[in-house]
Amino acid sequence: METHPERIQNGIARADGSVTPFNAGDAVPAAVALCRESRILLPPQIKARLGKGAKALLDSEYPPAIVVSACVAAIRTGWYGSVESIGLDMLVAQEGQRVTRTEYQQALDQTSVRIQKFDSPVWKALRDDAQRRAERTKS
Repeated sequence: METHPERIQNGIARADGSVTPFNAGDAVPAAVALCRESRILLPPQIKARLGKGAKALLDSEYPPAIVVSACVAAIRTGWYGSVESIGLDMLVAQEGQRVTRTEYQQALDQTSVRIQKFDSPVWKALRDDAQRRAERTKS
């Protein structure tokens, strides 16, 4: 990890003069530094969880700004194991593809209709289980 990397277009200039891509070892200290400004100190186990999520996002070619932002949001919300989900949500929002509650409900309704018609034994078992639970709830 570098504490003073110089950012260049194709990577990070390291203290030894080499240039390597931005990585989780860069993302986590950046997020920690931002949180430290608010007097939020993190134990090593939390940093490790953030690093795992940051690596997954970077491996999926997410922009470094979203990766660091997702780490900070995970820290601020207490959802340390959800860096990937937070990053995806940020990317979707950035691309203007966020789904409204109405659209979400429509997708759920459409899927439910399709499931009702699907004859898979798995879906049949799920429908039967849901029906049994609904009947128990009525009692």
